Amino acid sequence: MFEPKVDARALDRLAARFQAAGANGPQEVKRAMISVRRAMGAETNRASGAKYNLARKYIASGITVRPAEPLGFTVRGANRPIPAVHYGGRVRKRGGVTVAFFRGKRVLIKEGFAGVPPQGGDPKFWRRTGDPKVKATKGRYKDKRYLREPIDVITGPSHADHLANREVRTRLDGFFGRRLGNEIARRFSRLLKRRIATQNRLT
Repeated sequence: MFEPKVDARALDRLAARFQAAGANGPQEVKRAMISVRRAMGAETNRASGAKYNLARKYIASGITVRPAEPLGFTVRGANRPIPAVHYGGRVRKRGGVTVAFFRGKRVLIKEGFAGVPPQGGDPKFWRRTGDPKVKATKGRYKDKRYLREPIDVITGPSHADHLANREVRTRLDGFFGRRLGNEIARRFSRLLKRRIATQNRLT
């Protein structure tokens, strides 16, 4: 989870400045924060995609941005490990599976292979665990004298892991500060233009 640090006193000072300029201070600050919150989803997608080798659409599917009291918000990521197929998993001709969990960094999993789950469904990448063989409990060899080699699905970092990454969090912190500053400046500029236009009409 990522939750930007919101300085309540600083927001109160901003509200007072808006109020002094003739606007509804608390309402202007609230609207500015809502605008930043809406932009944070797309920025989280970009920050995560710059670090991890996932399609932007898939990243967005596991990210939610929700408001938090009084004016902040939280960015949450799904905790489910992400299958290697989404990280560009490939079967090597010489054996094993290569996966790029991070952009530009493909790793080899020698004990990896591709296969269809016993219960059916889309093909996945698996790895042999090296543990002693066990009796089959699913599939066509269930209840037969057949010992299978234990395997695990190859998975990569979850969406929650992305948000816990230091580089991703640093980028989101920087974006929050810049975007909020720009939003406040934009609203002050618009308010000033309105006041000037009003004065011109009265003179």
